[in-house]
Amino acid sequence: MRNEADRVKVLSGDKVQIQQLTVETPYAVGMTHIYSAAINGVQVLFDTGPPTEKGKNFLRENVDLQNLKYVFITHWHPEHCGLTDFLATETDAIIFLSKYEVRKFRDQSLRANQLNNLFLNLGFPAEESAKMKALVKKSLDVTPLPHRFCVLEESEELLAELGISYLHCSWHSQTDLIYLFGDYAVIGDVALKEIFSAPLLDVDFGYEDGRRFSNYSAFCAAIAKLKAIDDRILLPGHCRQLESVSVWLEFLLAKVLERARVVAPYLRSCESAYEVVQEIFEGQTDSRFLLYLKASEIVFLSDFLRDPGQLLNTLALHRLCPDLAGKLSRVNLSQQLS
Repeated sequence: MRNEADRVKVLSGDKVQIQQLTVETPYAVGMTHIYSAAINGVQVLFDTGPPTEKGKNFLRENVDLQNLKYVFITHWHPEHCGLTDFLATETDAIIFLSKYEVRKFRDQSLRANQLNNLFLNLGFPAEESAKMKALVKKSLDVTPLPHRFCVLEESEELLAELGISYLHCSWHSQTDLIYLFGDYAVIGDVALKEIFSAPLLDVDFGYEDGRRFSNYSAFCAAIAKLKAIDDRILLPGHCRQLESVSVWLEFLLAKVLERARVVAPYLRSCESAYEVVQEIFEGQTDSRFLLYLKASEIVFLSDFLRDPGQLLNTLALHRLCPDLAGKLSRVNLSQQLS
């Protein structure tokens, strides 16, 4: 009997029928959704599930691997991309990866050194910075590039034939993608119901000088992109289906404002992001991964506090969350940082 944590849900839009396949993972995030669909008569899979034997068996039982033609990845986290090499071996499917994912692997030595400098600039002691660098490298070792793949951004003609388009929507991770087809939008972890997705620290892949990627600016850009697809059925990588972008945004912004108010006094009194993390989460960051997540969040909130106007202007431009925008306009958070 199949574990009830693994389940198949059929969704019906006006143009395409799609299956939401939910599989348990060995990670703290819990269960993850992948999506299987027949698009213009072609079998397509969005994300793969985790790199486990259980995950492999789940795909064998619930996906027509013999007829699978294309695999699309929303972002390079193991519960979403962990079985790309398995599918590259077991099927004839073409696997599409973003050019930014490919660059991340191609330039991983340079990126590792730049990340080390990034953590040092955030106040991490040299020993801790080296451990964070090793943590990021390990994450790539867990899910290496598949032995064959195609670059998504170089495949526009084929995508047009399939009726699939995509949006770069990078704020949770720098390589987040949203896929659009029929009435649907497969959104990965860009927007999750009642979950504050951690904005993950990284160097900016758009430059070679090691500058920090601004998750906060990317978040403001993501709001506009999500608003533009709010009429579609939003299919997340975890949790329940979203009712609308506005509902997600109201929850997320309330959390941002709540946490920013907690963080602001520490940003005034501490000399670095690392010190803020140690002060707020004393004794809770023994895990290197948890330390990375908390440092990422502190940097995101710091950027917000220094420039709340960027977010306020985005909300006003797209007429989103007017009540919350009003609260933001009455609280000049930038003045909390001298």
